[in-house]
Amino acid sequence: VVGVGQDMTNTRLAMEAEAQLSRIRAANDAKSQFLANMSHEMRTPLNGIIGINQLLLQTELDMEQRELAVLIESSSDSLLKLINDILDLTRVESGKLELEYMDFDVAQMVEEALDSVTVLASNKGLEMI
Repeated sequence: VVGVGQDMTNTRLAMEAEAQLSRIRAANDAKSQFLANMSHEMRTPLNGIIGINQLLLQTELDMEQRELAVLIESSSDSLLKLINDILDLTRVESGKLELEYMDFDVAQMVEEALDSVTVLASNKGLEMI
């Protein structure tokens, strides 16, 4: 009787690693698809809010109402940028993102960021310095 044996440990480990990698890729693809779908779903109502607020800003408002409407505009624009960033992330992962360079005003960006939290701070009795 002659017997031949071969250690299959490395082959089995390689097959398990390949199966795990396949599951990881599938999960990543599902995450990317979910983010893309949710981003598109959030855009529709947000664009409605932005449009209605633009109409509101074209009406006669007192100073406080105008400040609040401008804050809505700034906050909704920030949210839209965030949603676009999420969509860009899904494009990066799929290799379809093209970079765009643009100038921006850093001081204005900081001011807008502070404006968005000033009302929240005020409502909590805090003062922005």
